[in-house]
Formats: sequence, structure tokens, C-alpha cells
Amino acid sequence: MKEEVNIYDGRGVIHLKGSTSETFLYVKNKPRIASFHAEIGTIWRYQIGREISDNLIGENHKYEELVSSGEIIEEEKLSRQFNHITQLLTNGNYELHYCEFSWELNILPAIEKCNNKTFYDVYGGMNEITATQTYSNKDTIDKYKGKIKSGLRPVPVLIKIKDSCATYIIDGHHKLAAYKETKVNPKALIISKLEYKNNTLPEAIKEMKSLGMTDEKWIEIYKSKRV
Repeated sequence: MKEEVNIYDGRGVIHLKGSTSETFLYVKNKPRIASFHAEIGTIWRYQIGREISDNLIGENHKYEELVSSGEIIEEEKLSRQFNHITQLLTNGNYELHYCEFSWELNILPAIEKCNNKTFYDVYGGMNEITATQTYSNKDTIDKYKGKIKSGLRPVPVLIKIKDSCATYIIDGHHKLAAYKETKVNPKALIISKLEYKNNTLPEAIKEMKSLGMTDEKWIEIYKSKRV
């Protein structure tokens, strides 16, 4: 299932800025994770930021039941079924895509909550999913494993800029862990921002520094290799 939607009454809690080769994920107007390509012999992707430990979704029993059971109604618009989470986005045009993908897709570990100077070196041609939380609860994972084995397909929610290889988990870390342990392909909602604007170089460097990239060597690499 796929749908394009214009968000005009969003609360602006979750915001993406950047391009297909560089992404800044903002939460409550603050940059939390940056992902960018740098060519050093070959193309590698670097990420820097902080763990997103805030409860972005909030309590909504209808939404929780939907993503827990995965009982998507094909005749009903995705924007209506996932209204609770799309309202958290900043205004703009998005694509909502409910689809299946391989459980073997690489999931990068989250950047530690208090270690905002961590870089991940990842081959740029891969389409990884980036976790945004480091903590997990075995009982919760086991609960979702039971649902999956019973035939249900709980729904993780991912966000990205359209055609970017940087995809972030905004809800569903335990669900994805359960899919991986059961070796069943996940069904997820992927939210892609269709219109995007990159930071200027001074703006981007300021945001990078706010995330902890203060080493001049990396700043110079970023300046020279920005694509």
C-alpha cells in the first residue's frame, strides 16, 4: 500500500532536513542525528548524534493496537489509520508506504545517549536502518515474537528522505528485534519526505558541532567531501 499525503496540521515534533546524501533528523526543533557521505578512497556513510530516548509517539490506544497487531485495513487510507503519528511530522508532502522487506537488512546500533561523538563507518551503497534507542526489553521482544509466530505482523514505523539510504526507526525497535529473531520479513510503514531542503554549509557545520563533531579533522573532511 502506498499513499502520498500533504501534512498541513502537523505538530512539528519530527522533522527531516537535508538531501539524498545527507540527512539531519530533528526532534522538537533540536538536531538529534546527522548522517552524511564522505569519500575517503571509497564512499562511506558517517553518523553522529544522540540517542532519541524521548517518547515521540505518546499514548494513543488505537494507534498502539494498530501497530501491535498489524491489522491494516486495505480499503482505508494509511493517512487515516496512522493519523496519530503523521500529526507529529512537520508540514509538507510525504509518501506513506506499507510494505514488506527482508529481516536480513542491516540495522545499525543506536548512538549512545551520552556519547555524542561516536561515528559509524558504513559502506555508502548499503541501505541500512538506523536505530535511535539503545535500550531494549527482552519481555517486550518475546511478546512480539509470540505475535509474529501466531501470524500477526506488528508494524515498525520508519522515516527517511525519499531516495536516501539513511532510514531511521521512530517506533518499533522491539518489533524489528522480534522479526530478526524469528527470521520473518517485517511489514513496516515507511514515511518518506518528498520535499526537502539542505542546510547551507555554515548551517550544517553549526548543527554538526552541536551534535559533538568538534574534531577539526572531521570538520575539514566534511567541508571538502560534502556531496
